[in-house]
Amino acid sequence: MRFVVWKLFFLMWAVVIPSMFHPIGFVLLFHLIAAFTLGATLGTVFQLAHCLDEADFPDAPPGGERMPWDWAVHQVATTVDFAPRSAFLTWFCGGLNFQVEHHLFPKVCHLHYPALSRIVADVAAKHGLRHRQNLTFAGALASHFQHLRRLGASPA
Repeated sequence: MRFVVWKLFFLMWAVVIPSMFHPIGFVLLFHLIAAFTLGATLGTVFQLAHCLDEADFPDAPPGGERMPWDWAVHQVATTVDFAPRSAFLTWFCGGLNFQVEHHLFPKVCHLHYPALSRIVADVAAKHGLRHRQNLTFAGALASHFQHLRRLGASPA
């Protein structure tokens, strides 16, 4: 019941109320533009943090056993930060370009992620782990497309 109520609330807020002040065609057009923009932005951010050659993709142990390492090690191994020195991208992505820190400290304000990133890198190095980063957005994008190309290649 709650699901239906919230969906109805969203439709009222996003479509019905704006339609009272603007033509329905414009409301729907701009709603679709906003939804597409948000979807493309979030999709890009998460692809650049998780789907690249720098990230590990460990196989699950056979027979439903537990992974041989703990949760935090898994987060550091399977996640990659990108453009850590770009104040604009950090602002635009709400800190989600610091995915490692976002995974490790989900309740910490994203404004602290740049400082946490340096601490995580130091602690990871002390424990023999690699804190993965692509220094630029373009580098992360290139790595993502290289990863996709590799996944799409025919087996040798």
